[in-house]
Amino acid sequence: MQKLSAETKITSCEIAEILKKHDVCGDMDALQDAYRKRLGQRLLSGIRDENGKREILSTSGGEYVIVDCCNDPQKLKAIQRRIQAQMNGLDVSAGKVHGRVHFLERFMGWVRKERHEEMLSPEEQYVQLAPTLDTDGFSLYAAAEEVTGLKVYEEFPYEDNRGMFEMADGHTLLRYLEAAYFGTVTWEIVPGTPYERAILGEVDKTSPEYRAFYQKICAGAAAHIKKRIGKERQNVKGPITEINKESFWDLIHEAKNACGQDMDAMLAYLKDRLVSMGPTQAQNFHDIIHAYEDLADKFGLWDAAGIMKEYGCSDDGFIDFRAWLIAQGREVYFAALADPDSLADVVPYGDCCFEQLSYVGDYAYEQLTGKSAYDQTDWSAYEALLMKLEQDIVYKGGIEFPREDADLKKYLPRLCAKHPEWDGQTRWNPQLKEIRDLIHAGKDYDRRQTSNKKKRSRGGEAR
Repeated sequence: MQKLSAETKITSCEIAEILKKHDVCGDMDALQDAYRKRLGQRLLSGIRDENGKREILSTSGGEYVIVDCCNDPQKLKAIQRRIQAQMNGLDVSAGKVHGRVHFLERFMGWVRKERHEEMLSPEEQYVQLAPTLDTDGFSLYAAAEEVTGLKVYEEFPYEDNRGMFEMADGHTLLRYLEAAYFGTVTWEIVPGTPYERAILGEVDKTSPEYRAFYQKICAGAAAHIKKRIGKERQNVKGPITEINKESFWDLIHEAKNACGQDMDAMLAYLKDRLVSMGPTQAQNFHDIIHAYEDLADKFGLWDAAGIMKEYGCSDDGFIDFRAWLIAQGREVYFAALADPDSLADVVPYGDCCFEQLSYVGDYAYEQLTGKSAYDQTDWSAYEALLMKLEQDIVYKGGIEFPREDADLKKYLPRLCAKHPEWDGQTRWNPQLKEIRDLIHAGKDYDRRQTSNKKKRSRGGEAR
C-alpha cells in the first residue's frame, strides 16, 4: 500500500515480489486446483456458436450449463443476475475512469493554452481572448483608464450629461479616451448654450507612441480576462460522480454548455453520463428532475408557457415545458418561479418542449438494470425530497392562480410584449368550477396588491 500510495500505480509482478518477501505462500494442492479451474474456465469460455457468442455460461455457484439446452429458468436467472452484476460493476468503474479522463482533458487544455499564450505578444494574447471574452471591449477600456488615469465621463461632461455614454460599449468609450489622451480633440460651442461639445480627430495608430500605449492596454486587458478566468477556474468542480440537488444542476449546466440548444444531443449526453455513474445515481437524477417539475406546477407559470408556445399549452404540454425550463439551468428555473415574467429574457426554441428530458434518468436506469426507475421510486423519500428542494424556491406572489387576457397582460407585461404573436387569449375553461374559483381568487389577489401599492405610495400602511 505504501508503494501504491507513493506512485499511484503497481504491477502484478511487483505485487508478487512484495508478497514473496513476506513469505506469503499458498497451499500447493489448492494452487493446483485453482490453476485447473482457471484452465477449465478458459477452455469452456472458448466454446462459441457460429456468431462467436459463448455457448456455455456459469451460475454464481460455479455450475456450467449449455444455455441453448437449459430448461431450468432458475439457473438461467442466476446466470442473468451474475452477468448483470458484473455489468453494473463495470459501468461504475468505467464511469469513474470516464470522469477522471474528462477532468484531465480539461486541465491539459488549460495548460496547453497557457503555454501557447506565453509565446505571444500582449496584443496577440488579447486578440485571441477578445472574440469570446471581451466582445464589448470593456476590459480593454478599463485597462486604458488604468494606463492613462483618464475617465471619459470626466473628460467629456457635455456628452456625458446628454447620456451619450450610457449605452456605449467599451470600443466607443476607448475611442473618446484615446482622442483625449493623444490630444486629437477639438471643441466647439453648442449654439445658444455656454457648453462645448467634442469633435474627435483621428489618432495616428501607426506612431511608436500609440503602439507602445496599445501594447500596454492589451497587456492590462489580457491580465483582467485571465484573472476572471482564474476565478472561474477556482469554481470548477471535479468530475460529477454523485447526483444530489447541487450536482444535479451542475450536470444540467455541463450538458447545456456542451450541447447548446440541440436537445437530442443533450439527452444523449446526460444518458451517457448517468449510465457511467451507475443505477443509484440514475435513480437520484430521475427523482430530482420529477421533483423540480412538480414544484414548478403553478398556474402562473402555465400562463407563461401558453404565451411562449406556438399553439398554447395543454396539461401534457406544460409537463414538457417544465422539463424544457429545467434544461435552461438553475438560474433560469429559479428566476422563472420567482417571477414568470423573467422568461422574457430567455430565448425560446423547440416550441419550449423537452419531453424526453423527463425520461432520461429512467432510460439510464433501465439500461443498467433492465428495470424502470418509475417503479423503484421510494415515495416517502420522494415527499421528503420535495420539501427539501422547495426550501430553495421563492415563488412570485399570485403564481398559484390562472389569469385571463387583460389580467394576464398586467401580470406578465414583458413576456406578453416579447411575444406579439400571442393572440391575447388564454385557454382556461371557466365552465369548470375549480378553474372559475381560481380565476376569481387571482383577481382578488391582484386587486389587493394594487390597493396595497397605492397605500404605500401615499404613505399609508398596507394591510
